[in-house]
Amino acid sequence: MTSLYQLTAELEAMRLKLIENGADEQTIADTLDGEALDFDNKILACAYAKKDLEAIAEGRKEAVREMQESLRATERQIERLDEYMITAMLTVDRLNIPGKHFNVDVKGKAQSVIIDDPASIPPFYYRTPEPKAPTPVIDKKAIADAIKQGAVVPGAKLDNGKRLVIK
Repeated sequence: MTSLYQLTAELEAMRLKLIENGADEQTIADTLDGEALDFDNKILACAYAKKDLEAIAEGRKEAVREMQESLRATERQIERLDEYMITAMLTVDRLNIPGKHFNVDVKGKAQSVIIDDPASIPPFYYRTPEPKAPTPVIDKKAIADAIKQGAVVPGAKLDNGKRLVIK
């Protein structure tokens, strides 16, 4: 089976040969249309493969979303179990329960501040973080304008503006 790369090269060679022989645009178009069946089929096969891969990617994105939600639910269950056990152990004043494979202990942790109402905190408890220097960003519009006016911008070029649409 001939590859798309080979079919493209063959059609391009044929087109250049017709131009070289002085064929008019209609003759070139008609000749290439007659010879392009394998090329068209190969492009359509690639398009089908692309559509399949897009569907697989979407399915995987949905699976990731579902797994993330499942993970969040599991983490909430873990937190509830911790709170449940701590409350029960504190209630009966049993802060250490030895087990065969592990021990369960209620221990103190570092104190932390919980803000219930930020609006009621006095202003002298606020601090202003040091500002970060702005990070320069590339001005693509200025580069595009410069290239359109004939300037050469190292490391940049204009895209031809084409995109593939498969409906």
